Amino acid sequence: MTWTAVRQHYDKMLDRYALALFRELVPQKLELFRQGSAAAADQLASSLAEMLVARGPAVVRRELEPLKHVLPQSVAAYVQDCVGDYPLSTMLLEYANATNLFEIIGFEIPPEVLESFRPLLVRVETDRHDMPERHWTKALVSLALDERLGWVGIAGCTSTQDVPFIPRATFEFNVQGLIRHLGGALLVGASLDDVLPAWHQFMGLAVTLMDVRQVDEQVILWVARLGLPSHRPSAPGYGRRPCLRSDQPARGSRRVTLCSAELLLPSHGEINSSINIIYDDDAPIISVPF
Repeated sequence: MTWTAVRQHYDKMLDRYALALFRELVPQKLELFRQGSAAAADQLASSLAEMLVARGPAVVRRELEPLKHVLPQSVAAYVQDCVGDYPLSTMLLEYANATNLFEIIGFEIPPEVLESFRPLLVRVETDRHDMPERHWTKALVSLALDERLGWVGIAGCTSTQDVPFIPRATFEFNVQGLIRHLGGALLVGASLDDVLPAWHQFMGLAVTLMDVRQVDEQVILWVARLGLPSHRPSAPGYGRRPCLRSDQPARGSRRVTLCSAELLLPSHGEINSSINIIYDDDAPIISVPF
């Protein structure tokens, strides 16, 4: 399956039932918000990510507009319920994913919303053999928030001193290796060019990884947030934590937008209006040299 086929599949789902179900959910979420319930913002990320891939951020913004104010209060209610030192379920990642998506589509979210997850991440129990996509998401959220205890072990290391970094390395289907690479890049202050080959290869294999349930759309969006940070310091959610350096644009390339992040892509092929993967005859061109 290709990214074009994935988009078409999600688009048909939206036409048949998914969009109607989401619209029915909106008044329920508003009532939960009125009650002060944390549930006002849970279980949103998956449907929003599929909508984003299929139809782009403008459509997601329009559909989510009635709920754009619910996230900070709902996250605060969830965090308040987490007081203690007991293990946490992966529900925390649902709220983190929703926060990421709200920021990606351009809603103004106070930075303390995402930051509030940082001290809780190490308590979230995940297993790479049981719902591995959540295991990887925990590591990626931890990387985004510079919570090293949340990602170093998942990356297969015992401390940050053991995290290697080889510029322009690639990892095929090894998601753990990609996470280790991103962590190493952030630790050494690597350039965007140093991680683009890994990003390109990952996006070329991401559909297969989704097919075997190793990753989901949330993993992809977090990798994008880490590997492709915005060049605009004022962009929502970017610049507060360590990020990759951006070198000058290569000659003959164009600057395009991937979610809230900017990515340089070769100046040929069809630009996917949702997450700006380049296609040529339905095949992603993601390893063309700059």
